[in-house]
Amino acid sequence: MSLFSLLNINSQSLNSFQKGIDLVNKNINNVNNKDYSKERAVFTELANYGVSLTEAHRIFDQRYFDRFIHENQKYSFYNEVASSLGTIESIFNDIQGSGLAEEFNKYYQAINDIINEPDNIPARNAFIEQAKVLISKFQNSYESLENEKDNLHLAMQSEADTINNLTQSLALINKKIAGQPKNLIPEQEKLNSLLNERNKLIKDLSKHIDVKVRYNPNQTVDIFSAKGHALVLHDNRYKLSVDTSNSKDLEFDLKTFSAKIFINGQELTDDFTKGSLSAKLQVEKTIDATITKLNKLLHTFAIENNNVNKSGIKLNGNNGSDIFSSTDSTQEINLANIKVAIQKPDEIAAAKDANDLPNDNSNIKDLYALKGKPITELDNKTFYNYYIKMVSDIANEKNRNEGLAHDTEQLVNALDDKLQEIGGVNLDEELVNLTQLQRSYQAAARVISVTDKLLETVMSIIR
Repeated sequence: MSLFSLLNINSQSLNSFQKGIDLVNKNINNVNNKDYSKERAVFTELANYGVSLTEAHRIFDQRYFDRFIHENQKYSFYNEVASSLGTIESIFNDIQGSGLAEEFNKYYQAINDIINEPDNIPARNAFIEQAKVLISKFQNSYESLENEKDNLHLAMQSEADTINNLTQSLALINKKIAGQPKNLIPEQEKLNSLLNERNKLIKDLSKHIDVKVRYNPNQTVDIFSAKGHALVLHDNRYKLSVDTSNSKDLEFDLKTFSAKIFINGQELTDDFTKGSLSAKLQVEKTIDATITKLNKLLHTFAIENNNVNKSGIKLNGNNGSDIFSSTDSTQEINLANIKVAIQKPDEIAAAKDANDLPNDNSNIKDLYALKGKPITELDNKTFYNYYIKMVSDIANEKNRNEGLAHDTEQLVNALDDKLQEIGGVNLDEELVNLTQLQRSYQAAARVISVTDKLLETVMSIIR
């Protein structure tokens, strides 16, 4: 082999080792970037041409990534449901002693005061005021639930915008990947960067909705909803939208709005079961169910109390009347229209015997007895027990989702750790690789230096 050939071979090797060192330095610079997958220099020994850097190999495990996406969707769902149900639970505020349960107790305490002194006007006035407080508590809870739904709808709209931005970015990444040359090392590094960016977008998208990812041979991806409706195909994305304008009837003439999800104009609400957007849909159903139960409780409570009071005799000797009524005579009593109908203390029908006024308290005792009466319309539960069951169902569901979120989070973190173990940057490993490449570089440089001296010697002999 001639000295010139030896010089060319080691110059080629020197250039290849320098590129390998650059890759290691790139890895080290991304040591804190969890979305970066480390790259390894792949060298090929070429006969009579030395060593060549033929690939900037990206270290990545697709199987663990796919499992991470699947579990991340579930974690986002459980965590969002638990958080939102915690907000709903706090609306009733019974843990702090300022919820409906406490107001029920005060209401019956006011009735008991009348039982003890049927002719006590201040006690009767106190009952009317407590009835107003109780109804106000019902209505405040209803308004808070409706406000929470409004907040959910705003959050859904914002989330839809985020999802559309992510799918738009994925479509653009697909276009870049499809048109990216893959033969030369600089192009391979650009492709690796695009793949890192693509995977980060898929991870972010999985927080919001459950998606299926199809990996194409040219390294682009197609994104579908869980039921197979396209969100991204090649460099095209299909817009997701949220419609909250559709109303539905709840019990007793109440109307509420329920969100619907569309992809490219097609209604696909029931397709989504994971991710934070799906969680909001689930929480909305819980709110609707809670409003329905709360409304049934209020309506039944009002009717039962009215029936008892109408069966008694007022302080002035007249027949009893409704304690509660609707502000709209065309509708039954509901959360939106209930009011306290009695305004004067003598309208409370405490007696059953007109000849024993004002001392007769037999009818007001019947009103108090409603406290412990199982009501058919309330699943044979008392008012209090029906309410406690409604609130405890929310708390139990919140706790269940908190537990699922905790367990899933541990699995997500374990998968993320595994991905980092495989593709993340380890400084000790990189320093070893850097040392090896630097020594190879130095060896090639020394060969060039020795060869150069030999050439000088030969040239001096010729001269």
